[in-house]
Amino acid sequence: MPDKKATADKGANPCADGTTCVGQVSKPELDVDHRADAARQAILADLAGRTHELDQESRRLEDMKRTIEASQAVLDGRLQKYSQEQSNIMAASRQQKQLSDADIDRLVKIYESMAPRDAASIFNVLDFQVVVPVMTKMNPRKASAILAGMTPERAMMATQLLAGVPRKGGVVRAGTNG
Repeated sequence: MPDKKATADKGANPCADGTTCVGQVSKPELDVDHRADAARQAILADLAGRTHELDQESRRLEDMKRTIEASQAVLDGRLQKYSQEQSNIMAASRQQKQLSDADIDRLVKIYESMAPRDAASIFNVLDFQVVVPVMTKMNPRKASAILAGMTPERAMMATQLLAGVPRKGGVVRAGTNG
């Protein structure tokens, strides 16, 4: 009867008893499947190509990033310059308004000291951009006396502008067609 242990060993490793099995013989042409090697080489070549494309894309993105950062720096500089110019303009506007307020105050004193009839004759021809601010700051009693001496059309227009009603085209008179 055969030995149980020897039979068990043979079943576990059939090449153990000296039988030549595939893979035990040192023949490289038998060990390597050349089709798999070619596919592996193709995959590696494809991977290298994609890596090269990704490297190029990465360089292109880095170049774009540098361009964007440079553009951002230029825009920040322009924004800072714009803000400074805006501050300068606002300061100049405030100074001009203060000067303008002083000029209006001076004109108010001049027209309040005149006879209402004389001031009204000037207000009849004076631009409303001057008349309205001056009349706004005048003593109401003196302003009403000047309005009474103005032509009805000009007095009506001045009153509307003082009240904040926008100017209308022409003056409509009663008894006419328009």
